[in-house]
Amino acid sequence: MKRALFTMTAVMATAIGFAQTADFGPMKKAELKVKKAEIATKSSVRPPFKSFATGNYYTRPEGSMYVGFTKETGFWAPTLLVMTPNVTGVFVNKNANPNSATWYINGNDYSAYADESNNLPYMVGPVGLQYYAPELVNGADTYTLPNNYEQTKAEGSYLLGGLENAMQPLTYTPLQTGMGYYGYGALDTYYYFGSGGITYQGENGMVNSTSFGAEQHFEKPMSPLYVQDVYLRIVTAQGDTEPLKNGATLRMMIIDDNDNIIAELTAGAEDLTPLGQQYDPDYYGDATLNTLTFSKKELDPVSQTMTTVPFVIDEAFTVLISGFDNADVNVGLFGYQCMAEDNLEPAHILVRSNDTGEEGYLTYNQNANGENISMEIMFNGILDNAQVLTSMSDQSGNVMDNLNVLRISEDGQTCNIENYPDPSVMVFTAYSWQDAQMNDVYRWTIGETSEGEGLADWILGMDVDTSSWADMESEYMGYNFVSFTAEPINAGEGRWAKVYIQGRGVTSTDPIILLQGTATLEDVPSTGIENAVVNNNVKADPNAPVYNLNGQRVSKSTKGILIQNGKKFINK
Repeated sequence: MKRALFTMTAVMATAIGFAQTADFGPMKKAELKVKKAEIATKSSVRPPFKSFATGNYYTRPEGSMYVGFTKETGFWAPTLLVMTPNVTGVFVNKNANPNSATWYINGNDYSAYADESNNLPYMVGPVGLQYYAPELVNGADTYTLPNNYEQTKAEGSYLLGGLENAMQPLTYTPLQTGMGYYGYGALDTYYYFGSGGITYQGENGMVNSTSFGAEQHFEKPMSPLYVQDVYLRIVTAQGDTEPLKNGATLRMMIIDDNDNIIAELTAGAEDLTPLGQQYDPDYYGDATLNTLTFSKKELDPVSQTMTTVPFVIDEAFTVLISGFDNADVNVGLFGYQCMAEDNLEPAHILVRSNDTGEEGYLTYNQNANGENISMEIMFNGILDNAQVLTSMSDQSGNVMDNLNVLRISEDGQTCNIENYPDPSVMVFTAYSWQDAQMNDVYRWTIGETSEGEGLADWILGMDVDTSSWADMESEYMGYNFVSFTAEPINAGEGRWAKVYIQGRGVTSTDPIILLQGTATLEDVPSTGIENAVVNNNVKADPNAPVYNLNGQRVSKSTKGILIQNGKKFINK
């Protein structure tokens, strides 16, 4: 395929309310007026986190997630922070005087990339490449994403754009840096969250209550989170090897901030994955450990069997787990004391008064370092992305726009970008176009057309050149080249269509605009460019260092796509 004009590739660069559902009934927090419970945690010695104590630290980009553990192992790898490929996230500088600190990546000064508040925008590429986590240096104090409090940056923490077409365990709980607890929680079973009872000081005296669930609020994912299933580790105490007996199930509801149910999931004994036993004579005796997987199950109309159905989370949400008050359930969930730098909201024990039936929640106190107790929840899924390239600038700053507009010939057999000779539009995808079974992961869908919404039978098909997507030596890495064929059109007639690229839970914001015959861009409503390439918050310095798309510092005369002051430009 001829690519005559331009090239592109990937750039590296508190109390929560209940959902009022019919099953639970309205929550009566106002009458209960539960304060944070005075709850002791199992003692542990851990040195204070130096950078948080001195004030030199940053927070991860909103909606980014950590790689968690697999269902089969219950263990995790060194710290990997997953960001959506080709989406800019911002590491927020938390110094009291932000300009007193300097940003570095792999020993290179990246100050030129910082915005006017000295926060660091950062973008990762696709195909599972690892990128160095940024370092924030303030005098003798250096902060980066640690593997845990005892390790230094020498052990390495990295950013990741995802694995090629593979679901992975994603979690908001920084398991590698937080401190996990499975014993001596607030409940009389010593669980942190799960089955058991608790007596606490209420407004009108002591309240005897039973735990029936747990909940935790999470921020909106960095991009639509496509979820296959959700799982977590559970502990069962005192030699009990059956946490879910006699067909008992637990229920998980994922609820948005407007109390709408995003997904309802269940888990039973058949969803347990054994992790072995652990002996803890202080609290549990022989404790059985399992992974418990929750999934959304629906009846397959063809096979007439229950099947797992994926779902998508694209907004801030709460995970609510219920069913712990069933006598056939003996389940404890792990608690994690998460570092304050991560700003993770605390989890809540959902309780019901044994006397009045009123429901509310209890929250573990923050410790002196501002660290909350959260649950460890793994989302087996993908942070997906699909973007149609609409504009680009050259070395002189001249903008080439309407790069998403394809003119199809009258005979319908060829096409080219309007006003340019290139025969295809460039489409970035976070993952390869096809999976291992050669099924299309990404597809096209018709939006508004000259014939009406979704009506464009004259479009015959789409051709996709994926040869450069995974080629790390190519300037086109991460991009696919898309062209279309159509039916012939009579002379003097014209038609147009907007075509969007869909992935797993994601649809490109910008369309590919198809024109044929006499149709022009003026005939197409709302064709404004939305994914501009310029970041006006980045400090413009003509002498700032120049990097290629692998993060290597190069001369400004280097050919290809370059980055300076956080802006992409092409040097032909």
